[in-house]
Amino acid sequence: MIAGRNGRRKTKLGDPLTARQGEVLAAIKGLQRRHGVPPTIREIGNAVGIPNTNAVMCHIRALVTKGCIKRRMDNCARIYIPVVPEHCCPTCGRPVGKNESKGADT
Repeated sequence: MIAGRNGRRKTKLGDPLTARQGEVLAAIKGLQRRHGVPPTIREIGNAVGIPNTNAVMCHIRALVTKGCIKRRMDNCARIYIPVVPEHCCPTCGRPVGKNESKGADT
């Protein structure tokens, strides 16, 4: 286990999403679908009821570390959601085995 400065376990690629991170990811996808452009940090916070943009950024950093989203450095206020191929988990985009994505009968 790798611990950060505050003694908490560091987030890494492959870690499962927390409930709140799932809400943030769903809000990002919904806002992007609705408006056609990636949402700002403030828009994400308003959508999930987090008024503090720093708290939203903590969730976004965790989602980036887990490989669910990417940040574009040319426009730091926007989030980029990579296109998820069919053989990947729809929640976070990580590859899954055939049995996991198609069901146990295939």
